[in-house]
Amino acid sequence: MAVADNLGTQIFLPILPGLAEGMLLLVIAAGLTLTFGTMRILNMAHGAFFMLGAFVAYSASVSWSQGRTVVVPIAAAAVLCAAVGIVSERVVYRRLYKFDSLRSLLGTFALFLVFAAVAQQIWGTSPLGVNIPPVLGGHLSLFGVDILVYQVFIIVIGAAVVIGLRLWLSRTRMGLEVRAIAADRDMAAALGVRSERVFWLTFCVGCALAGLAGALIAPLVEVSSDLGADYIVLAFAVVLIGGLGSFGGAVIASLVLGLVDAFTATYLQSVEPYAIFLTMIIFLTVRPFGLFGSAAAVIEI
Repeated sequence: MAVADNLGTQIFLPILPGLAEGMLLLVIAAGLTLTFGTMRILNMAHGAFFMLGAFVAYSASVSWSQGRTVVVPIAAAAVLCAAVGIVSERVVYRRLYKFDSLRSLLGTFALFLVFAAVAQQIWGTSPLGVNIPPVLGGHLSLFGVDILVYQVFIIVIGAAVVIGLRLWLSRTRMGLEVRAIAADRDMAAALGVRSERVFWLTFCVGCALAGLAGALIAPLVEVSSDLGADYIVLAFAVVLIGGLGSFGGAVIASLVLGLVDAFTATYLQSVEPYAIFLTMIIFLTVRPFGLFGSAAAVIEI
């Protein structure tokens, strides 16, 4: 019996942290999936909004909530990133829609570098730390495994994002317009869908999700201007494995990558730094367009 309990503990040990990491990746990648599906832009600057969310969470935690609550930093990060996203879409991204993917990729990468430089001017170059609020700082014992309450909180937030986005895309008029634009922009315009309004709203939602993810991860990492570069690569891995434009694929891919990283970090530490990228290579070798992607990528739920 003791052997069975120990085996069960070993199996569950990386699962819950892996789910938490997967949910974080999902919140980041969901915004990329939305913006690519509608705007057809590979948005490298998405990582900058993620970084901005982490910095805003730090400032809000220090100045406003003094680390007592997680609600204020998360709300501030999501709202400010959405606001910056609206301005960026109107000033920069509207000029990129007519270009091919390579030019838009280079343009958004340049914007990423600008955001990183501005962040260094505002918050400096030294890594910053955000404390986990006391109410979420304890541990829970689930299936014989100790896990941070904060990691359970991340899993809950990630699940809420999945459900909320699915309902928005499938049950609301705006969500249906987003999917129509993604499927056939010209036909949607002929039916009266205003693409510019859909673009800025979708981009606003994507930036808010990036800011939310940045705020969620801030208490678990050192916040610096390099944070966006580290995680945008992982977010693109999720999108590519799931399939460009596939929301359901992004959900599955993020959970798979989170669990792969957690299992290798627990039992194969020497492989852990490369595990996610090896997984991406394997998936794309077997499925070049991702799990649920196709040559003509549209938003699928």
